[in-house]
Amino acid sequence: MSLYDKLLHALTHYPIDELGILPCAPNLSEIPSDAQQYYPLLVVGCKLGFSFDQWMVLLKETQELFNDYRLHHFEVLDMTDTLEQLTRVMVLLKPDNYTAMNIRKQMVVRGQVSIPEELKLIELMFTIAKHTKSSIAWYHRQWLFTFNNKQHMNDMDMEREIQLCQRCITLHPRNYYAWNYRQWLVALMIERDNGILQQEYHSTCQWMEKNISDHTGIRHLEFILDKWMVSLSTSSSIQSSPQGSTLLSDHHHQRQIIQSHVAWLTALLLRYPGHESLWCHQRFCATLWFQYRDNDKQWTDWANQQHRFIQQILDNENEQHQSLDLSNYQQQLGFSSKYGLWLCFMK
Repeated sequence: MSLYDKLLHALTHYPIDELGILPCAPNLSEIPSDAQQYYPLLVVGCKLGFSFDQWMVLLKETQELFNDYRLHHFEVLDMTDTLEQLTRVMVLLKPDNYTAMNIRKQMVVRGQVSIPEELKLIELMFTIAKHTKSSIAWYHRQWLFTFNNKQHMNDMDMEREIQLCQRCITLHPRNYYAWNYRQWLVALMIERDNGILQQEYHSTCQWMEKNISDHTGIRHLEFILDKWMVSLSTSSSIQSSPQGSTLLSDHHHQRQIIQSHVAWLTALLLRYPGHESLWCHQRFCATLWFQYRDNDKQWTDWANQQHRFIQQILDNENEQHQSLDLSNYQQQLGFSSKYGLWLCFMK
């Protein structure tokens, strides 16, 4: 039995819910007797593991079988169970395979593969940390919910999808594609419940406190803040007076939120000096304040307050007793100086 056949048999006869790449092949004597038939693969309960060397062999065997199949079954309509099995193994081993993924799309459209089965396949794929950064896999998952006139979006378990994103960004930080998919989810959830923005804001802030240098997470936080500000403007931009006329409200609520957020960000800047991601986010917050000011004086007061904060850093008044790490202090001075210069241009 070839390595491909062993892998396919294990996937077919066991409810595998997690894949793993092992540092080396296990010893046959250490494998449970009922799983020795799959050696050198390791099957324990619902878990399946293979070494990196075996992974390369599997990729080669599967690609050769796929090429041979296409050579003898070149008709586009000839999509058998064998092709489904080949493409399933191919995307599990290497998600960034356009050909295999497009074939599976055709199978979904024709009803040969069900959407719930395909969603489970992607979740299994994402149990390997490296695969969580596959743009093809994330787009395929999004496509599964949208290809049929949004019919399946009504059945989408949003909480499950958010949990999947959370697990993937934990397995592989700085995961742009997982955060991008999460933004798409949030945009859909806003249409159903506008209050989801506050919940997502707080959860993302908690994530950032543990992953200071994750630029992709900060971009998601900025997306949430921007949507939150827009939603407040939409709900309160026009108020009716007793006489029936319309009055434009100010942006007091938005500025309150921005001030609270900047206070949180300032604490992080002092606690974790020298992180460019935080200083870039500081500029975003300043831009938000500029956008939602009611007059130029509010912007001038804000800029002066920021300059005082920068001067405190340059004078080293707060660093000694608030920072957890002073090894990046020179970088902190550089980033704060550049931020101050940027503010001057803004003024």
